[in-house]
Amino acid sequence: MNIVRFWVEPDDRDGWIVKREDPEEVYRFQDKASAAIFAEALAKRYRPSTVTVRLKDGGVEKEWIYPALS
Repeated sequence: MNIVRFWVEPDDRDGWIVKREDPEEVYRFQDKASAAIFAEALAKRYRPSTVTVRLKDGGVEKEWIYPALS
């Protein structure tokens, strides 16, 4: 079973983005909280999955794992 990966990270232009690894998708938000809430909802829908919040320098701030439901 493949793990679906989502990233929440600062947008180069302004605001925050949520990226999905495969298929590649990008969603834009004005603030980090909205982006994180959206990423969490996607991750719960596409279990097993992870959400990683990245900092501007590329470092990881937080990560959540959503295992497959039995």
